[in-house]
Amino acid sequence: IFGSDDRVLEQTRSDWTRIERVLRRVTDQVEWGVRLSVDERRQSKSSKAGRAASGIDYLRAKRRIHAAAAEQARDHRRHVTATLRALSAVATDARPREIANASGDKRRLLMDAAFLVPRRRAVRFRTTVKRHARELARSGYQVQLTGPWPPYSFVEDRT
Repeated sequence: IFGSDDRVLEQTRSDWTRIERVLRRVTDQVEWGVRLSVDERRQSKSSKAGRAASGIDYLRAKRRIHAAAAEQARDHRRHVTATLRALSAVATDARPREIANASGDKRRLLMDAAFLVPRRRAVRFRTTVKRHARELARSGYQVQLTGPWPPYSFVEDRT
């Protein structure tokens, strides 16, 4: 908050180099939001253990559940990495965002990212998202695309 118009002008002049750098970076670019989620109830049906006849059976079932959960986590990381890599190849920049899953959600959010995309590549970016969404849907994942937006997530100068 500035106390006067003169103070605003003074601050703008002192930041002008940074402001120009940011403006050059975001000119003719738009922001797209991409979220990757999974319905873990659908994926984890095989990880339920039945009644164990003995302590050994119980421990074996626990080991199977643990191994299945570890495999599922590896699959999630692999899909997130592949999606980020494919979309980043079309974008100028990508910024992962904080993931917050509310308890009771039917879907678990695995990735939430903003992508800075040149306007001339918008169709290619959307096509890439749709292709990945179709491939991931076969395994119970959902991709959500929002935008185009003004490049809000990219106005912070990180240099």
